[in-house]
Order: sequence, then structure tokens, then C-alpha cells
Amino acid sequence: MKWIDAPWIELLRIALEVAATVAFALSGVMMAARKRFDAVGVCVVAFVSAFGGGTLRDLLLDQRPFFWVRHTEFVWGILGLSVAAGPSTHLTPPTIFPVL
Repeated sequence: MKWIDAPWIELLRIALEVAATVAFALSGVMMAARKRFDAVGVCVVAFVSAFGGGTLRDLLLDQRPFFWVRHTEFVWGILGLSVAAGPSTHLTPPTIFPVL
């Protein structure tokens, strides 16, 4: 079990955490783009999709402060991602579902 204490394990955990948070935020931005939300809506959906699961986990495990309160760099990163992706939300055509 010596490999569990290796320093690269912590780096791997952080990298996976960042990748998952960014992936969920991008999925929220893409959904907001499909629904043609404004800039505030894009930010809200990105935040909820990125931090909703972790907040629910922290509530169920009774961990305070929440994950996104302890690591504010994630909050700023998701805000930057939302602002950067905001103008592109109006470039995508709306999804049209055919009537059956």
C-alpha cells in the first residue's frame, strides 16, 4: 500500500476534480446555449451544474464549509469560463424538434 501515499496520487485527485468540474460547467453552458439563455442564465446554469452535486454530497455528509466555499478558485474559474463562453451561446442555432 506504499503507492497510496505517493505524492502523485494527490496531484491526480486534484486534476480529476478540476476536469470533472469544468466538464459539468461546460455541459451547463452548452445546455444554456441550446435554450438561448442570456449571460446571467448561462452563469447560473454553469454554477448549478458544476457545483450542485458536490454541494448535495457535502449536505448529506454534513461537511461545512461547502466544497466551493473552501476552494474559491473553482468559483472564479467557472465564472471566467461562463463569461468566455457567453458570447458563443448566441452563435449556435436553436435546436428544433420535429413534431411527430
